Amino acid sequence: MPKSSLEIVSPKSMSLKFWLKAPMLVFVNLAAMTSSISELFSKVAGCIIKDSESSSDYWWLLMCVPVLVFTATRTLVYVNFGIKYYEQMVVMPIYNTCLLNHNILIGLLSLNEIKHYSYFQLAGILFSTLTCALGISVLLEKNKEKGKSLS
Repeated sequence: MPKSSLEIVSPKSMSLKFWLKAPMLVFVNLAAMTSSISELFSKVAGCIIKDSESSSDYWWLLMCVPVLVFTATRTLVYVNFGIKYYEQMVVMPIYNTCLLNHNILIGLLSLNEIKHYSYFQLAGILFSTLTCALGISVLLEKNKEKGKSLS
């Protein structure tokens, strides 16, 4: 339905357009979070293989492998839901940005990489993360403006 017809039929429904992208952000963030958890368990599995001292240490892999498979499949499901309902050219840059941010967060907190950074470097990481979030909002606004110009 053209924008002009929609404004005649239901003028308040145009304000819903912003909220219709919220599920996309949820699916993309879920995909990025599960992918980051998958990478964390890959690191744990690699450390188990590398640092095991006895054959009984390999039993811990039985816990890691199912979690890896589950998180990998969930990542694919969430990304595919995002692509199914929204444009791929919008979903994938946001997914990659969220993945980058979640990997930084997992590394800093779970892998204790925070101890290797000074306060100035952490401020730089925070600034770059906020810049990524700003980029996501600009991308969403850009596509909103593009939709206005097409009508």
